[in-house]
Amino acid sequence: VQSVAIAGGDFDGDGRDELAAVHADASFVYLEYIDEIAGQYVVVPDRGLKIGLVLFGSKPSVELAVGNLDHDAAEELVLVVNE
Repeated sequence: VQSVAIAGGDFDGDGRDELAAVHADASFVYLEYIDEIAGQYVVVPDRGLKIGLVLFGSKPSVELAVGNLDHDAAEELVLVVNE
């Protein structure tokens, strides 16, 4: 793993915060959501993303930011990847 970032926010608008975790390796950038299900925090399999290819030989870094840009119940997540 080349770079990791974690941010918390209410991404599904249910009134409870979830975690978003992103990590980059030598090939891809991966985004995963972690939510409380039945009293345990688990990675939500159907909400993760495999985001694009990393340029060969680069050392990617990732950053996350959370905010409510459109003033609805759910917060939005911004991901920046720098190679």
